[in-house]
Amino acid sequence: MALLYPNLNSAIIDIAPANRRGSILGVYRLWRDGGSPSRTIIVAGCVWMMAIALVIPMHETRGQQKFWRVSEM
Repeated sequence: MALLYPNLNSAIIDIAPANRRGSILGVYRLWRDGGSPSRTIIVAGCVWMMAIALVIPMHETRGQQKFWRVSEM
């Protein structure tokens, strides 16, 4: 990643008009850096939805188990 960010910045600056370079680079950096929190929220939401979808329909298949006390053994 250390070599990727300077290359992407230079590619954006190369194609941007000279009078708009600063604002275009700022918008690019906003979208680049703002993507991480939004991806985190989306992935966390997917994990919660999968967990709810898996946990709700589950039920015990072995019946009720008796818990033995030490004195009963």
